[in-house]
Amino acid sequence: MQPKPQPSTNSRSVWRLDRSTSCVKFSVKKLLFMTVNGRLTDLDGTIVFNGNDIAASQVQATIRATSVDTGNRRRDAQLRSRSFLDTDHYPRIEFQSSEVGRGTDRDMLVVKGALKIRAASKDVVLSVTEVDRSKAPDGTEVVYYVAEAEVDRFDFGINAWPGVIGKKLKVTIDVQANREK
Repeated sequence: MQPKPQPSTNSRSVWRLDRSTSCVKFSVKKLLFMTVNGRLTDLDGTIVFNGNDIAASQVQATIRATSVDTGNRRRDAQLRSRSFLDTDHYPRIEFQSSEVGRGTDRDMLVVKGALKIRAASKDVVLSVTEVDRSKAPDGTEVVYYVAEAEVDRFDFGINAWPGVIGKKLKVTIDVQANREK
């Protein structure tokens, strides 16, 4: 989720996730052969990028757990329930990076960090690709990323319906970030 360095005397930049366009998409197997797709649509966060020292870069994000949407109201209510996300007690999902490094090619980064869902915090690895960089009509610099990870729901104490709902979720995060500084 980090922009590529831009030539300048100060290569530290701060970016804010655009809440209206960024989202977290997930998919999980149901009954071994069906796939349930969903998304979390309310996320906020910042990216601090240091082009002189990639390792000094940071990512922080917060997702409102109640924004889960699978296109089925009953299933969404179940996902918000105590058996799954328990949004009454844990309204936010949080991510804080601990390490940022170069990926396998020039447009890729690897972001490692703590993902907190419910009361559990586990390390995850995001494979991040910069998709595009441009300017909005108002002149604001904008960058677009896609981050991918696999998350084991059992690591977070979400173990309802084993054998019916898969253990591993494929997660794709679409991010638009606007430059603040």
